[in-house]
This record gives sequence, C-alpha cells and structure tokens, in this order.
Amino acid sequence: MPKHAIFPLLMCHGLLISSSGLAYAQLGGTLALDSDYRFRGSSFSDGKPSLRAGVTYDDPDGWYAGGALARVSLAAERKEGQALLYLGQTLHSTEGNGAELGMLATHYTHSSRYDYQELYAGLLAERGNVRIYYSPRYLGHPVQTAYLEFNGGLPLSRELSVFGHLGWLGRVGGHAGGDGWRHDQRLGVALHRNGWEWQLAYSTSHGQGPLPAYYEASRRAWVSTLARYF
Repeated sequence: MPKHAIFPLLMCHGLLISSSGLAYAQLGGTLALDSDYRFRGSSFSDGKPSLRAGVTYDDPDGWYAGGALARVSLAAERKEGQALLYLGQTLHSTEGNGAELGMLATHYTHSSRYDYQELYAGLLAERGNVRIYYSPRYLGHPVQTAYLEFNGGLPLSRELSVFGHLGWLGRVGGHAGGDGWRHDQRLGVALHRNGWEWQLAYSTSHGQGPLPAYYEASRRAWVSTLARYF
C-alpha cells in the first residue's frame, strides 16, 4: 500500500503524512468510520458518526493524486457529501526527508457555495511534518486564509503508536470572517494490525478566527476512528 493512500484519512485530521520514497507506481485506498468527523478542530458531522472513503495514486517520479468522500453536516439535521481532490509532488532530499507542493479542492454536494481550494507546501521527515496552506476564498467567502500545522508520530511497538497535531488558522486578506487566529490540537493513540487501524484521540480548538465551521457541536471531543487500508 502506498503511503499516500492514507492521505484522505489523515489530511482531514491533520495527522502524520509521509512520502513513500518508493520507485514504482502504487494505487491504494482507505475506508474509515469516525465517531465524529472533525476538521481543524471543528465538527463537520454534527457531532455524529461519519463514513469516509479515499483513493490515491503514487507515481514513481514523486507525483501523487487522489480523492476522498465523506458524509458531513454543515447545518444541523442536514446531511450531504463532501468531495476532496488533491494533487501534489514530493521532492526528496535524503531518505525519509524531503519537501512537497500541492493543491487541494473541496466540494459540497448541496452547499456548493462553500466550495474552496487551497495550495500547500510542506517539509517531510520520517516521524513528522510541517505544512502551510493558503486559500484565496476559504469556505467560499471573500477572505484569504493561511493554515499552519505541525504533525508528528512516535511508534511505541510494531502495532502501537502515538501521534499529535497543532494547527493555526488565520485571515491574511479579504473582509469576511473574524480577526485573530484559531488554533486546534489533537493528541491520540493508534493501534494498527493487518491493514486495520483504530485511533482514539482528544481534539480541542480555541479562538475565533475566520469562519472555522458552520456547525460545531463542541470545541472539545474524544474521537474514535476505525479504518481499513487497501
């Protein structure tokens, strides 16, 4: 399974994403069930369980592309689909380390006015990464945003690991949305075996920032995820 096969899963939660470093093309995917689908510290599923599916392709020259589908609720009692597409390239400097550039587009099936795109750049290491994202119209509003995140993971055994995430979202232009920075954190443990993974994490967010979400059940939540990798 290519490492970027988990991009749709981990991108949504801001966890560890590392480059594959493999010299042949790979196709992979994920199926996941979240107890609460949270993006950058905000609930996008009305605090309820959500199903997600993703597929990705890794090219031997460092290019990767993929997409993901998720069930979301941007407003209480209204369910719809979220489609996420991405394209990027990993640039290796040494084994296990490198950089990446890419773009990400998000579409909502019944709330397309909230569609938006982001460009991102990052530095990758074996056990962590840092990324910055820029959107010219975040969540479809006339506001430019930047999101900075730090992610890391540490294996405790062959099947058990811990992970952490810190992120900051702020307005860098435009006239919509609040001022200041919104920051989110996530800390958890993952158990993986035979293509399955179970995660338990504590997610928090603080501050106002620009348009963090249209429905947020809580700024603090325990989230459980069961995922299958292919």
